[in-house]
Amino acid sequence: MAGTTALNFNNYESILQPGKDKNISEDNEQAKLDDIEQAEANILKDVAPKRKDVESEEENSQNLVIAFKINLQDLSTLEQNQRTLGLAISLISHGIYKIMSHPFVVLRRQCQVNHRSVGYCLTPFSVLPTLIGIQRHQGFSTLWKGIGSTVVIRVLVISTESVITEMAPISVKRNQKPIKFLEHMTLKSASFMIMTPFFTASLLETLQCNFGHRNPLFNLNCLVNGFNRIIGRNLPTTTRLLPLWKLMIPTVSYHILHYMLTTLIEKITRRFYRKSESNEMEDEEITEKSRTMTEMYFPDLVANFFGNMISDIILYPLETIMHRLLVQGTRTIIDNTDVGVGVVPLDTSYDGVLDCYTSMVNEEGTLSLYKGIGTVVVQYALSYALLRTTRYVFQKLSNNFEYR
Repeated sequence: MAGTTALNFNNYESILQPGKDKNISEDNEQAKLDDIEQAEANILKDVAPKRKDVESEEENSQNLVIAFKINLQDLSTLEQNQRTLGLAISLISHGIYKIMSHPFVVLRRQCQVNHRSVGYCLTPFSVLPTLIGIQRHQGFSTLWKGIGSTVVIRVLVISTESVITEMAPISVKRNQKPIKFLEHMTLKSASFMIMTPFFTASLLETLQCNFGHRNPLFNLNCLVNGFNRIIGRNLPTTTRLLPLWKLMIPTVSYHILHYMLTTLIEKITRRFYRKSESNEMEDEEITEKSRTMTEMYFPDLVANFFGNMISDIILYPLETIMHRLLVQGTRTIIDNTDVGVGVVPLDTSYDGVLDCYTSMVNEEGTLSLYKGIGTVVVQYALSYALLRTTRYVFQKLSNNFEYR
């Protein structure tokens, strides 16, 4: 009986043992879950400040991006304002130069075509007395005669080149630079051939003496006279008037050579000027920033100054011959460039470019090819002074923009 009771007790223990083990495992799992939750809570507690820092950094980054975009917009607006103002100043400077230099252009042309003159106006000191004498006896406006026709001719040249370029059935690929250059020169030559009679009419307006009549500064007589020369109407009855095809040879040659030489010198000047500027920036360790008005526009003004000055001096003899041929047979009366008082008629009889050259050298001397070159010195001295003034204005305005 006792053995039976012990057996039953053991059986009971064996029956209860799995339940106990199960409870123990459940308690262990619960403890593990509690530990995991506690660890997660601790992690969240540690990460929360860092998350706030990251969010604040992202917000700051977004604010910086917005501020940077606003600064870029401000810089672009500022640079655009500088471009507009710089372009306006450049155009104003160019217009002032044309007005200031026109009296010297008038006297230069009169000296070039005056085959009777004794004084050649080779120096600036011989130019000013002649200008003062002409102004004193004919009035202030006589120094600017023909200025309107020069503006009209300039506009007509640009319009003619545009029309010829649009009508020309020539197509050149981008990589064919020599052919493209020849095409460009051909179109330029065609426009200068068309403009030859109008160049003649404009030249006569700057040469004709104002005694006995006063022509308005701005008129369209050069267009009317140019068309009359083309159709042969209202021309002087003289055999010394050269046909247009003979006038086209020196006219096209001069303008093409002047254009090519000016373009070449301008490119060399721009490259040299910008290279010197880049060296200065490297020496001063200047950081990259937006270009000022001086950097954007002044190199072009300098290049244009040197290009035109050197071209005018080199091609001065050819210009003298061209002007003498253009006015021959037109019965033009010019001012006396020796004393600035009185008039001189033009009565030359050249057959062409070579005859004009040999006649001038034999009858007037080699220096006759440079008659009036002293006016070029005075003209470009004034141009240089205006260039320095323009640079000063550019620098002052650029500094004002930097302070904003």
